[in-house]
Amino acid sequence: MKKSVCGIAVSLILLLAGTGWAALDQEEKSKIATLAETLKLDAGQKAKLIKERQASRKALLRLEKKWQTLHDQLRREVRKDKPRREKVDHLTVAIGKLRGEIISLRTNSLLYLKSILKPEQKPIIEKGRPDKIPAEPKP
Repeated sequence: MKKSVCGIAVSLILLLAGTGWAALDQEEKSKIATLAETLKLDAGQKAKLIKERQASRKALLRLEKKWQTLHDQLRREVRKDKPRREKVDHLTVAIGKLRGEIISLRTNSLLYLKSILKPEQKPIIEKGRPDKIPAEPKP
């Protein structure tokens, strides 16, 4: 019974989140639903999270596509009989820069999530996953 009540609550939240929900893939929807349930997000927080995830996902896909293109170029250059060192160096720097942008995008997404949380929700996210490195202890 409790699971069905939770399922109905999640369904209502999803309905309130609007059309943005439809633009996300099933895996992303599942992650958001789990996160919303774990953090006990209200409908407003959920809508903000969905909007941010859409924008973040679009940017992430764009960056990953660029990264893949550069990686393919690097692979082709290295496979040549006489690869040009300056081109290899240029491509590796560009790939590194893109990886940095991807990490920044993911970090900003987490910071945004933390910014929309209520005080009682913050300790839940601060605990993090037990298989990850724990946060530094507070002095």
